[in-house]
Amino acid sequence: MEHDNLKRRERHVEPEATDMELVFVIWLDAHADRSGAWLDLDEIEDKPYVVHSAGFLLQGVKKDHISIAQSLGAEDGVVDHVLHIPNAMVTSIGAIGLPKIKRGLVREIKQQAKKDRLTK
Repeated sequence: MEHDNLKRRERHVEPEATDMELVFVIWLDAHADRSGAWLDLDEIEDKPYVVHSAGFLLQGVKKDHISIAQSLGAEDGVVDHVLHIPNAMVTSIGAIGLPKIKRGLVREIKQQAKKDRLTK
C-alpha cells in the first residue's frame, strides 16, 4: 500500500495556480463506428462525435492540450481522473458560473466551525 502511495505522489502534477476554475469543454472525439461489425462504406455516419466534459482546469500540464480533472483533493491538491483533450479537437470552452475553488477551503471551514463551537 505504501509503495502505491509513493508511486501516486511521483505522478502528481502540481497545477500552476492555487485556485482552479471549473470549466465546460465541447470537443470532437476520435471514435470507432458503433456497430462493431463489417459495414458497407455508405453505412458509415458522416457526423462528428461531439463530447461535453466538465472539470477543474489544469493550467499548463500538457503541451497543446486542455487538461481537466474530475476531482480535486481539498487539502492536498491532488487531482483525479484527468482528461487531456488536444487543442485541435476543442470547439469551445467556458467557465462554469461558480466561484473558483480555493485549495484548503474545507480545512478553513472546519477550523472556523471548531472555533465557533469553542466560543459557545
